[in-house]
Amino acid sequence: TQSQSSQDKLSQPPLSKYDAGDDGGRALSSFQHAENCEFARGSQSIDMTVPGAFALLCRCQVERGNLLPPIQNRNTSEADNASSATASSSIVRPKKITPVHCTYSSIQTLRNDVTARAHRDLTTKLRDSQFVGCVTRSRSLIQWGIELLMINHTELGRELFYQLALSRFGGAQMAELGGGGVNVKCAVEQAMQLEQDIASGLLDSNGIEKEDGASCRQTTKPLVISETNNDLARQCELQLSDKAEMLEEYYSIRFRTKVDPATGKEALMLVGLPVLLEGHSPPPHALPLFLLRLATEVDWTTERSCFHDICTELGNFYAEIPFDLDPSNEKDTVGSSDTGDSGGNSTSSTMSSAGLETDAKRTTSALVDEAAKHFVKHTLYPATSFLLVPPKDFANNGAVVKLAVLSSLYKVFERC
Repeated sequence: TQSQSSQDKLSQPPLSKYDAGDDGGRALSSFQHAENCEFARGSQSIDMTVPGAFALLCRCQVERGNLLPPIQNRNTSEADNASSATASSSIVRPKKITPVHCTYSSIQTLRNDVTARAHRDLTTKLRDSQFVGCVTRSRSLIQWGIELLMINHTELGRELFYQLALSRFGGAQMAELGGGGVNVKCAVEQAMQLEQDIASGLLDSNGIEKEDGASCRQTTKPLVISETNNDLARQCELQLSDKAEMLEEYYSIRFRTKVDPATGKEALMLVGLPVLLEGHSPPPHALPLFLLRLATEVDWTTERSCFHDICTELGNFYAEIPFDLDPSNEKDTVGSSDTGDSGGNSTSSTMSSAGLETDAKRTTSALVDEAAKHFVKHTLYPATSFLLVPPKDFANNGAVVKLAVLSSLYKVFERC
């Protein structure tokens, strides 16, 4: 009978396409709907390598296959490789980095610590995940099989570049800074003075001068440095000058004492930084804080602590998210929604919808700009997913959070 035939179809295994790996495992690449499924009217298959594909799966897949197994990147057929390449064509996988040989016991211990505190499940999820999109400047969404995960890409990036600095210890390439380099003392004292002026209310958080409590204009000239900040910056300069030889030998951070073209006076200049990840350079706005913390937050007394702290500060610096310095991008985001109907024939509902859309766009623009989105998608996420060895702490401290599972989503859909 027809009912018996339908039951037989539901009892059959899901019409899924699998590929056998070297170890006999099965890697799931796509699914097909049952013949009586309403989603089968269009395409019979769903490419699970596409971000958000789990939301398109119908209930017949759950009934016939219980929980769908996660996607695993193993040796797949040429057809599946082509499908995967098409889905993630805009994301370039970084090259595998081989740790530089080092005989120092302190470096070997730090590298062993990375392996010892690794979380196997998180490593698997990152390797096999697909990027969905950015939520804020610090968080983004990824898809792993039937799970939707939210990651703190800033924290993952800091750990990534810490591990890269540790792996490249004593052998990193050096990138030379243009313009003769950066004056260490000027950069540090300007950063400290800016924070002091913001805290005292002389400037707002964007560095714009205030008069009578209101922002008036953005200052472009150097800030007037207090005596205290001048002394602190001078101490930082002396500390980094004293450690310059070691920093260049082990970390490819080069300092030179020469005449600053901007001031015409002799000063300690930062002229080189290490290349921790090919194609990536740290954002300039984070350089003054890096120099300040490199001089003040590193324990120079013991070898292991010293190497660990320097790698940590490099990780914090290189994982900084860039800002979109082009103000026209923000205007373009909300420009078309701000204009009404000049003829006055717009209904209140249309105006309300336009207003809600504008507010939504402004909120999205405020949470994350285009420069941050591009950096996270094309630089930080590929490197994190393929190179990072995530520690166990990330499973419990909010760095990686499971937001949704396919089986749970259907319970919500049934109520709607």
